[in-house]
Amino acid sequence: MKKLIITLLIVCTVIGTMYTNVFAADKKNFSFVVKDMTNPYYWRMRAGAEQAAKDLGVNFSWVAAQFNGDIEGQIGIVEAQLAMRPDALILVPMNANALIPKVKEANSLGIPVINPDTRLAGGDVVSFVGLDERSSAIQMAKFIVKHFNGKVKLAILEGFRGSSTAEERLLGFREIFDAEPGVKVLASQTADWDREKGLKVTEDILQAHPDIQLIVASNDEMALGAIQAIKSAGRTKQVFVTGDDTIPAALQALKDGELLATIDGNTDKVGYNAVQVAYDYVVKGNRNIPKWTKVSSSVMLQKDVTDEYLKGRGIKLK
Repeated sequence: MKKLIITLLIVCTVIGTMYTNVFAADKKNFSFVVKDMTNPYYWRMRAGAEQAAKDLGVNFSWVAAQFNGDIEGQIGIVEAQLAMRPDALILVPMNANALIPKVKEANSLGIPVINPDTRLAGGDVVSFVGLDERSSAIQMAKFIVKHFNGKVKLAILEGFRGSSTAEERLLGFREIFDAEPGVKVLASQTADWDREKGLKVTEDILQAHPDIQLIVASNDEMALGAIQAIKSAGRTKQVFVTGDDTIPAALQALKDGELLATIDGNTDKVGYNAVQVAYDYVVKGNRNIPKWTKVSSSVMLQKDVTDEYLKGRGIKLK
């Protein structure tokens, strides 16, 4: 009851946050803090986390700022969660450095920290849970080089600068593209993981580079914005788009032939494994958990959007 009251007080006093679930008195409680609740990428992560919580018999709160980029809001959320003394903090940081003080605060309180999806640059964490973003981007870049027979003019839509996910994906792209003389990177600009910004940046790129052939988006939301801009410009047969994350709308675009390819980073497994790591550390007392709990990824094409794949992930397309 006491924890419930504390939770309600924090909900009332922390501005600009979104909360689901409250702490339970009879179970281990994990705080799972993500970047936002609007991107379907995190819906899939949450589905995996919920399944793990059900399988393992633990409770978790799922909290986020109202929009991706509100770093101060996320710091406030972590602070509020730490005040409730969870049994573990599972944190997807917006910025690799900005959340370090809160991670160190959790360390000082004896609250173990598990770090899924986007790497922290400091603090003591039990394990990073996620794919090798650089290698994943290299997979996509190699596919692109092969698909275009080593000759293509492209632009890159980057995620938030300062985010390890964005930086690693960009490094992976550039490692391959810069080594290919036939690949010309005409522009590389951030669109902050956002669909509307992806649309606007792509519009500008299309105007500045009429010979562009491909938009390489670092996530599916930006890719969908790019597709919209290309459609509006009447250039769907001239300019292709790739994405990353396999959100449902991107799978629909892939199925419809509007998206050339995306990366399946198995985000549900990231969510599941993050809760599993927390459980193993807190409940089982396992102190030999690897510092990197790896999750695999793969390039997805139109032919891969099968009924079996969709059913296995509980996704229905039109």
